[in-house]
Amino acid sequence: MYRHAYRNFVASRRAFLRQSAALAGITAAAPLIPGLGAGRLSAADGAAYANELWAKTKEGLKGD
Repeated sequence: MYRHAYRNFVASRRAFLRQSAALAGITAAAPLIPGLGAGRLSAADGAAYANELWAKTKEGLKGD
């Protein structure tokens, strides 16, 4: 049988406001967190780092 999805949902106004305030705070702080804001890394940055690391690894293996 069909059951209403929100029938057993119980939440107080305080809990709703607390969760909304937390979400608003996270949203407001996102640009300040490295990797989440305007200074977000791109895939090209990661690929360049991986290529550089791989080149260093190959050089290290040649010496052994």
